[in-house]
Amino acid sequence: MKYVIVVDDSTKAGKGLLDIAKSLAKLYKSVSVSLHETGKPNALTRKAVQDARNGKTEKISNIKSFIGSI
Repeated sequence: MKYVIVVDDSTKAGKGLLDIAKSLAKLYKSVSVSLHETGKPNALTRKAVQDARNGKTEKISNIKSFIGSI
């Protein structure tokens, strides 16, 4: 299963998640971090939204346990 996490880097929590993702990307080839402008969603974002609407995603209710499982 692949995950796409959209992070607002203008917030403290967003910056923290982005830092964690960048650190993991340095250690693991399976993790990647991409910068996308917020003005227009790209194809990956549109696919993630479509997958969510079709029930093909997993709801994360506790971010700490999710990050711990990575």
